Amino acid sequence: MRSPNTGMPRAFQSRTRLGLARCWVLAAAVLLWLQQFSFAQNAVDIKAFVDRTEIGLNERFRLSVEITGSAAGQVRPAAPSLDGFAALLGSGSTQNFSFVNGRTSVSMIHQFTYEATKEGRHEIPAVEIDHRGRSYRSEPIRITVRPRSGAAGRRPGRRSALGGQGSDAVAQDQLFLRAVPDRLKVYENQPVVVEFKIYTAVSVESYTPVDQPATSGFWAEEFELPRNPETYAENFQGRRYTVATIKKLALFPTGSGSKTIGPMQVECQVRRRGFRSDPFDDFFSSRILGRRRVAVNIASDPIEIEVLPFPEQGRPADFSGIAGRLRVSAKLDKRKAKADEAVTMTLEVSGEGNLRSLSEPRIEFPENFEVYPPKVSNAVRRNQGRIGARRTYEYVLIPRAGGRKTIPPVGLSYFDPADQTYKQASSDELVIDVEGDSNVVVGLAEGRRGEIRQIRQDIRFIKTDSRSLSRSGSVLYASAAFWTVGLAPLAALFAAWGFRRHRDRLQGDVAYARHRRASRLARKRLSAARMVMKPETSSRFYAEAAKALLGFLGDKLNIAEAGLISEDAKEELRRRGVSGSTIDDYFDRLQTCDLKRFSPADAEQAEMAAFLAQAENAMTQLEREIR
Repeated sequence: MRSPNTGMPRAFQSRTRLGLARCWVLAAAVLLWLQQFSFAQNAVDIKAFVDRTEIGLNERFRLSVEITGSAAGQVRPAAPSLDGFAALLGSGSTQNFSFVNGRTSVSMIHQFTYEATKEGRHEIPAVEIDHRGRSYRSEPIRITVRPRSGAAGRRPGRRSALGGQGSDAVAQDQLFLRAVPDRLKVYENQPVVVEFKIYTAVSVESYTPVDQPATSGFWAEEFELPRNPETYAENFQGRRYTVATIKKLALFPTGSGSKTIGPMQVECQVRRRGFRSDPFDDFFSSRILGRRRVAVNIASDPIEIEVLPFPEQGRPADFSGIAGRLRVSAKLDKRKAKADEAVTMTLEVSGEGNLRSLSEPRIEFPENFEVYPPKVSNAVRRNQGRIGARRTYEYVLIPRAGGRKTIPPVGLSYFDPADQTYKQASSDELVIDVEGDSNVVVGLAEGRRGEIRQIRQDIRFIKTDSRSLSRSGSVLYASAAFWTVGLAPLAALFAAWGFRRHRDRLQGDVAYARHRRASRLARKRLSAARMVMKPETSSRFYAEAAKALLGFLGDKLNIAEAGLISEDAKEELRRRGVSGSTIDDYFDRLQTCDLKRFSPADAEQAEMAAFLAQAENAMTQLEREIR
């Protein structure tokens, strides 16, 4: 049939309308996707933080507003009005680009400088921006303005007095240690992962653990962390900090009740700017004096963990006591064996619980199987902030009778904290075909035991009556060769033990390693100076000599060259028993290096050779006197 209006077949018109409808749906989907893609490309994120949360009256502080996203450069926030307690002094901005995996990331940081004008507790309101019809807001920040005094900017906390006073003091909110657990309520044997993090807004040169956290009532497994921990930026209580994780533990509570994870204490070396009255002394001794270092002790707060007992309802009789998730597997090294031939069965239990506390599972072995006690091994894996374990049992089985033997599945009951229910994991059934007739094999076994008794009758026992013995020839143990050969293995053992102890101490004790290697490294550095001992390269010669002197002193005192401070180094040398004349002579050599490096005239080769001998004598004398 044809349509009266168009003269076209009705089926053709229907297909045409259906095709147009599909085109409209496809076009709408493409437009929606383009809109979402455009929004994703232009989405932004906003964060706000201050350089410190406690400010003295009439002191300046800085508010930073960070905007990230591909459209970060298209918006600019307005300075928040803090007329009630602070006055705006100025503003600025910085822009950062990064290109990772084909994607460009843009970050804009807008900084506003204020001066505190009113004491008390105040709140910086949320910073708001509008972009493409959407509003984005940061979190408000609370700050405290205190009377301007020596105590301004400090708050109570776990801090030792090593931080100093006055200009060298480090405020509590500038450097502290936090213990961050992943949960505060667990069941028995359920792991608690605790990270100990240093938060700092000052320059920390190094840190040394003083006291490790007490973990009584826990089974502890430590995560391996790099020797130089990675740092990252984090906003905490409205302030931006540089954070480093220095210790990470997985703790398994061994009983129910309230458990306490003790504080960890760390000593940090903080670099602070020093002050000098003589500007020329700063110029010529910049390599030695640098900045002042302040020792600051910080400690984390103790953590209370509530450990819940396992529920009684639904608790199976063969409960293993493990909280987590278990997997059980079993295998045989062979499926066919002969009678009296050893077969190894491996049972593996893996999961996230504390498998070290798992007792040996009950296995129903077939009759006429001789079973030896298992060899038990443990393996712990630590990855992506989680800890898992594997416990392996290796059984040696000796079938004494022929036939098809079956080892039933091995089951273990455990508690799943996620579902708060008891579950069971089990292995597969194992089948082994044993060649031989059961009746014949049993008889042979009895015969073997008889043969053992017969062999036992052939043993010649040692006579205990020594009256018939007489001395013949010289006594062997009275000779020097006997004692030399006998004591040589013992001497070699002690030598190997001493060498291993020395190697372990070199790897684990940085101060000891640097002290032992100081002389060898000093000779190497002096050789570098000797290579450029020419009049036209005198400046480089004295630079290499200064590097050798500074490196030798730093290795002996276990101080980085950049952190050497002349007065502190002299005081440490006096404390170690070095005489004043030796100290003065050593630092005179250093001062000569600095003067000659910047001298316009070239030095003679004979003069440089004499100075090199003086530097070697100074090192030798310091090596002889230092303790």
